[in-house]
Amino acid sequence: MIHKKCLKGSKMKRNMLVLMAVSLLLLVTLLSATQANAAQTGQWITHYTITDLGTGQILYDSSTPSTALPILAGAELGISITVNVAVSNPTSALKISTSLNHAVTKGTYWELQGTYEGLSGFTYNPNQNYVQFNQTVGTLQISCFGVIPSGITVQSGLDRKVAATLVSLTDPTNAELDAVSIQVTDAKINSFDALATAAFTKLQELNDSGVDPAYLTLYQTVVAGAVSQASAGFVDNGITVLQQLASAEQSYSPTSTSTAFEATLFYPAVIALVVVVVVVGFLMVRARGRVSYDKLVIEDQIKDLEGLTLRASRIDKNLTVSLESVKDRLKSLVEVE
Repeated sequence: MIHKKCLKGSKMKRNMLVLMAVSLLLLVTLLSATQANAAQTGQWITHYTITDLGTGQILYDSSTPSTALPILAGAELGISITVNVAVSNPTSALKISTSLNHAVTKGTYWELQGTYEGLSGFTYNPNQNYVQFNQTVGTLQISCFGVIPSGITVQSGLDRKVAATLVSLTDPTNAELDAVSIQVTDAKINSFDALATAAFTKLQELNDSGVDPAYLTLYQTVVAGAVSQASAGFVDNGITVLQQLASAEQSYSPTSTSTAFEATLFYPAVIALVVVVVVVGFLMVRARGRVSYDKLVIEDQIKDLEGLTLRASRIDKNLTVSLESVKDRLKSLVEVE
């Protein structure tokens, strides 16, 4: 008896470790996508800040990248740039340019801060999208103003974060020496990120509270499906799934299942969650345009879930096996290319 209990405890511990490892992987993927807003400074552009012209809020400061805020498509930006020229080359004319559109609140692209000897000999036109200057030892401090195109995050109906170079420093051959590059998001993607962060937090809370591993695994699969949808560009689908997941959690809060009474309370939460699992599968097949075939698969899985609820008299191995079966088949839909 002691030997069986030890094996059971060991298996439970392994399941938890696997669950936490996969959850951590998903969380790291999410955070790496949301926090890597801008590139680090280089040898030429030694410092820059990006400010929202509408609110005056600093969205990014290269000296404190950990405080970065999302930069949205359609935002009007002010970019204060410090270019350090360490070596003079009289025959080299450098160019700093921007890909931004004209900002509504500013009538020009550029505004010089102080003086820089390298600008002598060139016509400075602040309303032009580039400024030329000689490679002369010193520091060029200049501000750039512009607006990110509003539809930059949507391509062919898919909504994704995109990398964008706002300001580029090039040499006479047009080779890029340095740049201010960021990751552009939008309000819809930000909404999904907030929901996903809340879902990961809830997953950890459920894990800490001792909820049945089968429920945790199913919950994790739902979140993974939503992340998969959003990363593929179907952000609306990801939001729908996570909103339904949050709603199910509010309606039926799962508990640990150490007693028969707690098991009874646990079943409504399981039923609510498997309904969300079906939604995940349906959204996946609809997004991929395979409704005619995959809808039949979803219907088969709905039957499995109905059969599962009929056996909802107590927590046993059969429930765990059934939940795992449903999870694996729905996960195979997530992996279909």
